[in-house]
This record gives sequence, structure tokens and C-alpha cells, in this order.
Amino acid sequence: MIIGHAISVINDRHAGFLQGVLVSPAPRSALLTAKILGGATLALLQGALLLVFAPLAGIGLGVGLLLQVFVLLFLMGAALTALSFLFAWRIDSVQGFHGIMNVVLMPLWILSGAMFPPSGSHTIFVWAMKINPLTYGVQGVREAFNGSATVSSFACAFAVLLVACAVMFVVSLQAMSKGQKT
Repeated sequence: MIIGHAISVINDRHAGFLQGVLVSPAPRSALLTAKILGGATLALLQGALLLVFAPLAGIGLGVGLLLQVFVLLFLMGAALTALSFLFAWRIDSVQGFHGIMNVVLMPLWILSGAMFPPSGSHTIFVWAMKINPLTYGVQGVREAFNGSATVSSFACAFAVLLVACAVMFVVSLQAMSKGQKT
């Protein structure tokens, strides 16, 4: 859904709606913040729908676990939405956007530890996983579910994802200011 949310930037540009929003007195950071918060909220809601099935897998859903998981899911959604927005801002076609996002998001997902663990992987993949912010979010969610989460491991995942969100926000905001696409 994150990709679909970012595609709305391309569709809004083609429909002329984006141009109307950009000439409003609202700062561009407000548009970007709204897009990121909207995409992250949709991602969180989708994750929450899947959590309904957690008890079927024998996972108890306590308030602490849900809070940890929701925070990490929201931050991962925000970071990915900001990244998707960055590409959607620069690309004029939905088809081109899908191509770029497959080249970017698929490796991020595959190298997040969601498909295979870093242990036993080739050194290059281990390093790629270490620099991938999603790795920390996936690990944080995994630790929350299996009960091995500590304050420091959650804090590490939270900090890495927060920095990733901030970096993507700043880079996206700079892209909005340069080479205006409307």
C-alpha cells in the first residue's frame, strides 16, 4: 500500500491537483508530512489486520508487545513512504515508478532479515543487512513476538528507524524544493 500511496503523487500531478496544492500558502513540508503520515498509518493498519491472526500462531498479544510492534511498524512505514515519495516526486509515469520501486524495495525487503537470517549468509549480504534500516525494524518486531526484546534492542531499532525517517524526510523535502515537478 505504501507504493500505492506514493503513486497518488504521480496521479495528482497528471490531474493538476498537485499544482494547486503547491501554490497554496501551506509549506511543502506540510504536504510531505501529510503524505508520510498517511502512508505510515495505512501501513500500520495493514499490519494490525495481520496481528488479528497472531493468536492462531500461539502468540499472545499483550499491550506492551502491541505498543512495540505498532511503533516499529509505523516507523518502517514512514521511512518507506518517504523513500517512495522521493521517487514518485522525480518520476513522471506510474510504470517507471513501479520499475524503480521494484529495484529499490525488493532488495530492501529481501535484505531486511524477513526472508532469511543474517547468520550463515555471505559476508556481503551480512553487511548489506547491517546498513539496511529495515533490518532493525524486522529484528525488533521479531524479538517482540518471541519475547526476547530488551529495552536496549527496542531502543536501537527505534533510533535507527527514526534516523532513517528523518533522513528520508530531509532528502524528500530537498527534492521537492529542487527541480520542481508539477
